[in-house]
Amino acid sequence: MDYFDFSDRKEINKKDKNKLKDSDYIIVCTFNGEKNREQLEIAEELAKNSQVIMVALQNPYDYKSVKDIQVFITTYDYSPSNQKAAADIITGKIKAKGKLPVTVRNEKNEE
Repeated sequence: MDYFDFSDRKEINKKDKNKLKDSDYIIVCTFNGEKNREQLEIAEELAKNSQVIMVALQNPYDYKSVKDIQVFITTYDYSPSNQKAAADIITGKIKAKGKLPVTVRNEKNEE
């Protein structure tokens, strides 16, 4: 498993893409992507050629700005316990049971 921190840059480079090209899944965490559009752009770029699981660590509204993300999870909070819960959902240790209290449609007009 590789870890990439994009907090100090606004795009994914060719070296990173090469490292990720054979990945079964890529997990991209966003934090207020609506205000930090580069996070969503990186997720979308990766989703063009890979299976991307996007975890919105703050709110569900990041979903409305993406169209090619295969799986979307929101935690409403970036605390360690919520991050662990998201990881447990992704790995199948627990089943996602929550339902958004708001309706959010993405660019494809999907809920």
